[in-house]
Amino acid sequence: MRLAPAKKNLTLFTLWCKVYAVIPWKTILMKTPWFKRFGWFYLPVSAPGGVVCLLAALFCCTVFKAVHRHSHSVSDTFYGVFPFFACTFLLLDWIGRKTSDGTA
Repeated sequence: MRLAPAKKNLTLFTLWCKVYAVIPWKTILMKTPWFKRFGWFYLPVSAPGGVVCLLAALFCCTVFKAVHRHSHSVSDTFYGVFPFFACTFLLLDWIGRKTSDGTA
């Protein structure tokens, strides 16, 4: 009497175990810094840093146009864009700090 071969079932858990075994335990360090610190600011020194800055500027311009369209005064515009600009610049500062070489 011959038994049928066991059916190999690839579940999510077994797939995770196979992929996790391939990933090295050490963290992979970035080789190219995206930003360089210049005083209080971070200036982009590579293409990914430039893309991040361009996306932040594009987002700020879009928010400014949308808020300015419905505001009645300069202070309305400032109050409307401040939360978006502050969050964008804080995110840009965080990305710059994490992807810079760490020297001032």
